[in-house]
Amino acid sequence: MVHGNGWGTLFLGVGVLLIALVRIRSGKSWAWAAILGALLCLSGGSGVATSYLNVDVDRLVWPVVLVLLGAWILFRSRRN
Repeated sequence: MVHGNGWGTLFLGVGVLLIALVRIRSGKSWAWAAILGALLCLSGGSGVATSYLNVDVDRLVWPVVLVLLGAWILFRSRRN
């Protein structure tokens, strides 16, 4: 039996990523589903890691995500 925090969010993210795969195969827009699924997986995975490792991973994950998002925005604007 699975116990601990974050499992529901993790599996919801996996489901949304599967929706992104279906949208890719059908030729439709898939970026929104991939981004949402990745964020849900990251959030759920950090909750699972926190409950199993007894380390507060949530405090590390979200600042890293924000820094990576800012770097992506900067590099994207420089490319154009």
